[in-house]
This record gives sequence, structure tokens and C-alpha cells, in this order.
Amino acid sequence: MRPEIIVHLGSGLCSELDDYAGSAEKVVLVEAQPDIAAQLRESAARYANVDVICGAVRKDGGGGTAPFAVFNVSEVSGFCPPGALKAMLPRLSEVRKIAAGLMDLNSVLTRYQALGLPYRVIVDVNGLEGEIIEALAEPASGYFVSDIRVHCGLHALYEGGLSAAEVESRLLESGFRDVVSEGSGPVRTVRGHRSLAVYIDTLIERERASLRTLQQSSAQAYAGALEQVDLLTAELERVRSEGEASRSALEGQLAERLAQRDMAREREKANFEALETAKRQLADKEAELERLHSEGEAARTELESLQQSSAQAYAGALEQVDLLTAEMESLRSEGEASRSALESQLAERLAERDTARERERANFEALENAKRQLADKEEELERVRFEGEASRSELEGQLAERLAERDTAREREKANFEALENAKRQVQAAESELERLRTALASSERNVEDRQNENKRLQQELDTAREDLRLSLRIQRLAQADLAELQQRYAESVSQRADIENQISGLIEHFQLEDARKSALAKKPALPAGQNRRPVNKTKSRSAKGK
Repeated sequence: MRPEIIVHLGSGLCSELDDYAGSAEKVVLVEAQPDIAAQLRESAARYANVDVICGAVRKDGGGGTAPFAVFNVSEVSGFCPPGALKAMLPRLSEVRKIAAGLMDLNSVLTRYQALGLPYRVIVDVNGLEGEIIEALAEPASGYFVSDIRVHCGLHALYEGGLSAAEVESRLLESGFRDVVSEGSGPVRTVRGHRSLAVYIDTLIERERASLRTLQQSSAQAYAGALEQVDLLTAELERVRSEGEASRSALEGQLAERLAQRDMAREREKANFEALETAKRQLADKEAELERLHSEGEAARTELESLQQSSAQAYAGALEQVDLLTAEMESLRSEGEASRSALESQLAERLAERDTARERERANFEALENAKRQLADKEEELERVRFEGEASRSELEGQLAERLAERDTAREREKANFEALENAKRQVQAAESELERLRTALASSERNVEDRQNENKRLQQELDTAREDLRLSLRIQRLAQADLAELQQRYAESVSQRADIENQISGLIEHFQLEDARKSALAKKPALPAGQNRRPVNKTKSRSAKGK
């Protein structure tokens, strides 16, 4: 029995079940059709190392269902419609469709990773060979696929399926070696083997490629961040220069408007002074006219008094009055002319004043417009300044963020560089370890058959050891019974020893008493002749010694 796990995807009724169960420590059969899976489960019930899973394995399954076509030939059933195979089997027809439960290939393989054994995968999924091979090509966590066997056609038999040559190419790209195509006719079996050393080399190369990609992306992100910072800095300088230019232009327009306002005020002041002069001249002319009118009235009064006072002097007076009247008329005409001239001058002055006022009003309106424009420009300037400040703050914030991102990127780059150095050191250590493993693996591969023979011998020894263990357990139980009996005997012997020790103590006391008595008898004087000594009771002494 080889130390491996066999996983058969699309097993059907699995005619190889007996061979699988007797050759591998664990067998996993995956079948999408529930009725066939139930029959297969009944057939595999006699084997403790066989598991049957009802479901369809896809690269990105992970739950849900998909329509599964069942044909009148059970082996043709699957997700992909038969293409060239239908031309080869004209009577092939679809019987029904079922909703097959989908499973992720990685989830199926990781169920048994605790066993720590390599996998041998048999792919018997119609039209999905490329998907399964692509899933097995990705780096796995916790398991290792060492052997693969793909059932396919010499040419693609299903829509989306692969030919035998394409399967061989895909297996070689996925890191499998010793890829061979077996069989004749339209159906082929492609086998491949992948050693652990080559698989580790592939993983290391992928990690190196991902690390290089990470470094390139970090460098590109860093360069892009620097370029963005430069663009933002140039934009900030441009906005700042435009704000300064707009401010200078508005200040120039404000100075020009203020100069025009001062000139308008000066003209208005001159016009006002000219108007006041004209008003004073008009008042003087009006005063002169009133004076002349009062003088004429006085002359008329005097004339009337002269007419009343003297009739004689009437003619002369009349002449004088006529003269005075003519003079008055001339003076009046002169006054009227002067008044007309003054009125015309006044009208001109008033027209000039109105014109000046109109100009002043126009200037004032222009000034107000200029003020409003200035206020608008100032508001625009403030808005532009505020926007410039906001943009500047935003750009400074963005710059700070970009600088922080740059620092973060540098830190990440530094960490990535340190990680790269650590990875390099780990890779070097892994390479040295890999060399050692390669050597050990080469040695272990050379000794696989010896180990298998050794495993058989060890199995025999294990069976013998089991028998010996059973015998030793039986002997142990007997020994435990003997030990209990010996313990009981030991307790009895301890009790007997205590009794003997008590007897010995009594004897010792008796002998001590005998020695004392003998000593006392030896110290006594000898008896006279004819007297007998007291006989010694030998029976009592013998009985005491027996005790």
C-alpha cells in the first residue's frame, strides 16, 4: 500500500475501486450524478479508507448548482456538450438534465491535508480538463499533487475540451514531468509526475516573479507620485503667477480709475467756480439794473413834481424827461441787452453746468461703475486669491499627501527591500535546504522499493509483534495474578516473621536467664561429699529450645 491519497474526479461506478482501496492509504471518489454516487457509496462501504463525495468539481465552484446533461451513455454525461464524440456515436442522445452541486477543487483537496500524504489525481471530467489542470497548476497550501492521470481524446471530443497533445502541453507548463500519452484509438490517458523539488522550485520562481512585479509596481507608483507632485507644484506656481498678474492688472486699473476720478473732480470744481463767478456777475448786473430802474423811478417822480410845480418848465422838463426817458430807454435797452447777454451767458453757464453735471454724473456713474468693477475685480481678486489659497492649501495638502505617500512608498519600498533581502536569504537558505532535500529525496526515491519491502517486513513484524503483544498481555495478566498471590504470601510471611522474631526474643531472654543462673551456681561453694546436686530438667530445656 503506497503512502498517498487517490482522488478520482468524475469516477462514475469506478471499476478501479478494488485496486484503489488496496494500493493507497486514502481514496476519494467524486461523482456528480446522485444515483451513481449512491450506488458507488454502497460498493465502497466495505472499505474503511474510501470516501464518496456527490458533487461536481470546478475551479471556481464554491457552492451553487449548474445544469448537468445526462446521456444514454453514462460515461459521456457532463457540463460540456459532446462535439466530435457525437459524430462518432450517432445514437448518442441526451436523457435529462440535473442540477449538479458545485464544489471548489481546493476545498476537496484540503479536507485530507492533515494526513500529510501526496495526492494522485485522476481527471475524468468531460471537457473540463484544462480548467482542472489550471487549478492544479496554482500554488497550493497544505497539499501536494505528485501524480496526475487525465482521460481525454486524441482530438477534442467535447466543446471546450482539450486534445491529448494539448493536455500534455498543459501538464508540462504546470510543472509535471515524465508526461506520456497512453492508449490507442480516439481515447487516450495522459500521465504525469511532479517531484517535490521541482514543485518547490516552481513556487520559489513564482514568489520571485511576484516580488519583482511588486517592486516594479512600487517603483512605478513612486515615479507616478513624484510626477503628480511635480505637476501639482507647476499648477500651483501657474495659479499663483496668474493671481499675481491679475492682482497687478486690477491695481493698475484701480489707479487709472482713481486718476480719472481726481481729474473729474478737478473739472467739476473748476466748473463750479466758473458757475459761482457767473452767478456773482449776474447778481451784479441785476443790482445795476435795479439801481438804474430806481433812478428812473426817481427821475419820473421828479418830473411829475416838476410838472406839478411849474407848467412853464413843463416843456423843458418834458424835453428833459424825453431825454431822460430816451436815456432811460437806452439804459433799459442796454440793461435788457446786458441782461440778455447775462441771461445768455447764464444759460450758457447753466448749459455748461448741466453739461458739466451730466459729465459729472456720467463721470460719477463711470466712477461708480469703476468702483463696482473695482469691487467686482476686488471680489474676483479675493475669490481668485481665496481660490488660489484654497487651491494652494489643497495642493499643499495633496502635496503633503503625495509626500506622505512617497514616504509611505519609500517605507514600503524599504520594507519590501528588507523583505526581499530576507526573502533572498530565505531563498538561499531554502535553496541550500532544497539541495539537501534533493539529495535526501534522490536517496529516498532510490530507496522507495526498499522501503516498500521494509514496510512489508515491518507489517509482518507488526503482526508478529501484535501476537507477541497479545501473548505478553496474557502473560501480564497471569503475572498480575501471581503478583497478587505473592503479595498475599509476603504478607503472611511478614506475619510469620514477626511471630518468629517474638519467639527468638523469648529464647534470648531465656538463655540470658539460664546464663545468669549458671553463673550464680558457679559462684556458690561446693557441696559436701555425699550430697547430690539438683538435677537439671533437660526436658524443659529441650522444649524451650524447640520453641
